[in-house]
Amino acid sequence: MSRSFTTLTILLVASFAYGQGQTLNKSLMHNGIRRNYTIYVPSGYSPGTSTPLVVNMHGLSDNRQLQMTYSGMNAVAEREGFLVVYPDAVNADWFGPHDNIGFIDGLLNDVSSQYAVNTAKVYATGVSQGGIMSYLLSVELPDRFAAVASVSGTRPVLVNGAFFEPDIATTPDRPFPLLHIHGTSDPLVRYNGGAGAVPGYNFTVPPVERVISDYVTNNGGDETPTTVELPNINTRDGSTVRRISYEGANYLDSAGNSRQSEVVLYRIQNGGHNWPGDYTPWPGWAGTVNYDISASTEIWNFFSRHELPLFPTWNVDADGQWSLAANWSGLVPNAQSARATLADVITAPRTVMLDVPITVGHIKFDSLKPYTIAGTSPLALDVRSGNAQFNVTRGNHTISAPVTLANPTIINVAGPTSSLSMTGPLNSTGVQLTKAGTGVLTVNNVRAAALALDGGTLAIASNGTDAGTSRVSALSIAGTTTPAARLDLNNNALVVDYTGTSPVAAVRQRIVAGRGGAGLGKTWNGPGITSSAAAAAEAESRSIGYAENSALPLGPYTTFRGQAVDGTAVMMALTRTGDANLDGVVNDDDVTIVGASYAPGVSQPHWAHGDFDYNGFVDDDDVTLLGAFYEPSAAPLAAPAPLSGTSISGVPEPATFWLLVVTSAGLACGRRCRRILLWYSLAQPTVYPAENRGTAPGG
Repeated sequence: MSRSFTTLTILLVASFAYGQGQTLNKSLMHNGIRRNYTIYVPSGYSPGTSTPLVVNMHGLSDNRQLQMTYSGMNAVAEREGFLVVYPDAVNADWFGPHDNIGFIDGLLNDVSSQYAVNTAKVYATGVSQGGIMSYLLSVELPDRFAAVASVSGTRPVLVNGAFFEPDIATTPDRPFPLLHIHGTSDPLVRYNGGAGAVPGYNFTVPPVERVISDYVTNNGGDETPTTVELPNINTRDGSTVRRISYEGANYLDSAGNSRQSEVVLYRIQNGGHNWPGDYTPWPGWAGTVNYDISASTEIWNFFSRHELPLFPTWNVDADGQWSLAANWSGLVPNAQSARATLADVITAPRTVMLDVPITVGHIKFDSLKPYTIAGTSPLALDVRSGNAQFNVTRGNHTISAPVTLANPTIINVAGPTSSLSMTGPLNSTGVQLTKAGTGVLTVNNVRAAALALDGGTLAIASNGTDAGTSRVSALSIAGTTTPAARLDLNNNALVVDYTGTSPVAAVRQRIVAGRGGAGLGKTWNGPGITSSAAAAAEAESRSIGYAENSALPLGPYTTFRGQAVDGTAVMMALTRTGDANLDGVVNDDDVTIVGASYAPGVSQPHWAHGDFDYNGFVDDDDVTLLGAFYEPSAAPLAAPAPLSGTSISGVPEPATFWLLVVTSAGLACGRRCRRILLWYSLAQPTVYPAENRGTAPGG
């Protein structure tokens, strides 16, 4: 599935230019990992003209530079005027656990945000493992790729006795154009199937012609092929080419033209594991390279005949019912894996009413004017395999109908000015929800198996009650030191009910980033975990506090903001600054906690111990904040159930409060601390009157 070159060979081959086009190295963040790619932009490219795009993927242990070199596709792109992008797999292995389907999906978004991509003419190809990826993309992203071509790669694949991507169907859920090029003497990915021959990789593949048959059947066309023996142009390469073509069902493209979902196999008799037409040196073990065809030329000739089909698209400039056929181009979308596009045909805000329960796999909002999907009937996202998806390519849209996610779902909001507001109930129990794109997604809460933020902002709508509390089993926010996405809790809470290693350190790091760093004077406007309610409140008065439930100084909760919690739960919520135990009020319990923890210079990076300014210490600044917002008579901010530990009873006067702090802190209270306490005990009644402390929404 791979080959190797000397560094000198790579440099010499890569030094040749292709016309006057540009070869640019770029990267993007996906699932917290920086993913690299190279794009070739032909000299005839114009930002004002929609341009086709080909994704070209390398094999195992290779990389994007090698694939660019030996496929020679830049020369074809220069001649034919299309963009070609070469992505890198993590550790040069597309079979690794790195959500490569999601990465390619994000790659398309990233390239489309920089170049005028014709989204109806996007294609995927690759060699070996990269060819296998092309097959996967035809199944997983059939609404993004118009056709795929695989060279020396097939699927499904058994790796170490288990199916790679076992939840992905064998064929797409629509007729799909496919080109396959394969040598009958391929020593690695064998033409007739069986065990492969890559050191350290135990894998098995089905026969190529069986996979071709599966796609022919899927496409619903004529299963009798047209076979042509191509001219043996190069008689010295020891191989010949047979083209086997199957006519598939016809489909309409976006312009209403009839196209055919054909399946074509180039059977290279005696061909090896390589890219036909490539004149760079291949290792002898890879077998014979055929020179009767250029794989890149044949692939582009095939791609150029195909566009994305016309998916069901809202076609009236009016409000209307989803179930009414006259409102759609194509069939009414209401089936598992169905696709629906709310297109730029409206001239004013429009409402699409769910008059009956609707099931689809993908919904695309592609309009500068806003759509609202409304009604009391439910909207279910359900796909046969892979991820369901909401995709906002532009505009600001709303879903007020109840939504149920039956599968892992990606909500992509592309562009920083785009948004999707889900104002109705969202049922995502048991699935992973992924927020992608640079735009804003707003929901009432997230209660899911996992929440992954790959870009932009996920905002929880202002609520402040138990109804606004989110709960997930795993939380990830892209980016390393600096987060690449933003979770805005607003005035709500979140419980991470984890299994295994506690995420509390990562949660703290994301909160520090969200508040704008450690120390006083931060504004809660950063990426990471943040709060627009804290940003809008009186300076320092509101914060996101957090705690490992099992490590709360006064004992764990059994219920937190309406959610049952146990010893493996990290809790966070908007609360009053100084509320160490997250009960929604700054009172004597917090005095006890800070007094017991006060130790300037001793690292204690825990909000629940009194580190309210997130500088890693419980020190004089934290005592200052505690005193500033101490108000035991205040109404709790969405208080949880009582702690299992012991609370201090009674509401002391201000002077008594500071006596409690001094008593709790004991001799640990240094000279500066004592000066602060003395000053507060004398001045606190006039300096910090309750009516001037500000009230956060819901507080």
